[in-house]
Amino acid sequence: STPEMFIMNKNTGEVFVMTNSLNREQYSSYSLVVGGSDMDGSANGLSSQCGATINVIDVNDNFPMLQQQSFSGSIAENSMSDGLVWMQVMDNDQVGTDNWLAQFEIVSGNEGGWFAIETDASSNTGVLKVVKALDYEAMQSANLGVVVTNVAPFHASVASKFQKKVTP
Repeated sequence: STPEMFIMNKNTGEVFVMTNSLNREQYSSYSLVVGGSDMDGSANGLSSQCGATINVIDVNDNFPMLQQQSFSGSIAENSMSDGLVWMQVMDNDQVGTDNWLAQFEIVSGNEGGWFAIETDASSNTGVLKVVKALDYEAMQSANLGVVVTNVAPFHASVASKFQKKVTP
């Protein structure tokens, strides 16, 4: 038999969760049928039923992951670029929320401030931009180390498990 997920206080109508394992990624809502009666449910009393929906609110319990392990691009010297490399992020949290939205940090290789990464919020893609013209004679290539997190902090249930993974 299925364990009870919810219980209702018959005097107050408050609904309580009977488990600590609600997972929005599995079920984003629950539909319940709620019944009420007077006279302690006696046959002479009145009774009725209605539907109730319990929505499970997302928390940031999934780590963002880049679709690829490395990325590369090329650009002519003395050029600027609004989209040199596009880095797609996969995240199982609720789409469109800060729990899902990626945040990028360049942790190495950008000492001259030549690059910036902006997140395209509609696709959750990091867009590497050249913001300062590059001089080929001074630098033939750049190896950037990039870390991706979310805008929202990780939920306490998973925060200690996060390990910064530098993507080249």
